[in-house]
Amino acid sequence: MKRLLIVFLLISLFVVTAFSQNSGIVYGDHWAYMIIAPDGFIWDSTSLQSQGIWGLFYKDNQGKYYANRLNMYINPVRKGNGYPTDLESLIKWDTDFFKANNPSLVITYYKDFELGNGNKAKGFYFDDENRKYYMIYSYITEENASFVFVLIARSKEERVDYEESYINLLKTFTYMNKD
Repeated sequence: MKRLLIVFLLISLFVVTAFSQNSGIVYGDHWAYMIIAPDGFIWDSTSLQSQGIWGLFYKDNQGKYYANRLNMYINPVRKGNGYPTDLESLIKWDTDFFKANNPSLVITYYKDFELGNGNKAKGFYFDDENRKYYMIYSYITEENASFVFVLIARSKEERVDYEESYINLLKTFTYMNKD
C-alpha cells in the first residue's frame, strides 16, 4: 500500500511539475516531503542547504535570497538521539532555544494550520520588536521526522499580507516515509 501511495504521489508530482517549476520532493533520512511554492514565490533549494534547509521560499521579484527580507522555509528536525520525539517536546526545545538567544522575543500561540496531508501544524507568533522580526512558526511531528514551518516578515503588516502565501505553502506539504 505504501509503495502504491508513493507511486501515486510521484505521478501527481509529475503532473504538477508540468505546470510549475516550483514543486518537488525533498528527501531526508527515512523521510521525504512533497511541496509546491506558493504563487509569487521561488523555491530555492541551495541557499540554506548548508544549514539543512532545502525548502526556502522568497518572493520571485527579488532575484535571490536575502536574510533580511520576507522569506519562508521548512526546517526538518531529526527525531531521537537527543532530539525531540513528540510535538510538545519539539515546541519547548525550539522556543527555549530562541528565548535564550533573543531576550526581547515574545512567543504566543496563534492557531493550528492544516497541511496538505490533512495533519495540523501548531502555529505561534514570534515577535521581536528590537530586531524588527515578525514571524509565524508552525510545528508538526511525523513518524520519522519533525518539521518547523517559518514565515519571516519585517513588520506585522507584512506578516498579515503574506500569511495567505504561508497557508498555501502549508497546504501543499505532503509527508512521506521512505521505509
